[in-house]
Amino acid sequence: MEALKIRGPFGKEACSEHMELAFCHSSSISVECEWCGRVHFCDRDLSAYDEGDYERYKQGESQQPEAYIPWPEDSIRYGVFGGKQFVFECPCNAAAMIENALMGSIRDISELACLKAEVGLKQAQFDSESAEAFKNALGGG
Repeated sequence: MEALKIRGPFGKEACSEHMELAFCHSSSISVECEWCGRVHFCDRDLSAYDEGDYERYKQGESQQPEAYIPWPEDSIRYGVFGGKQFVFECPCNAAAMIENALMGSIRDISELACLKAEVGLKQAQFDSESAEAFKNALGGG
């Protein structure tokens, strides 16, 4: 069953809730989306920031409002794909693009996972048989 798409805060179709459940492993008060370079920062509980950090973000926002995004929640959810961090609901919409790319290749990804599992099982069986043979050679079996 396809998860319902949710609308992001910037009016774009966002990733599904399933994508967020699968890839969101962390949150923070400030996160850089490495897919677009935008810096997202929480604009609520300022006590969580180290001295000067919030002021730097606000200064960045005043100089480059497209690059520094104040966040209206207490934390910013993010994930990592391909070694690059992405922010859920970022204006670049990386999470939805990643999900669409994955879903477009889901059969290939599934086949790859099955093949890798088969190789792992064969290796485990070989290791078990080798250990048993070694044990027998030592007179323990």
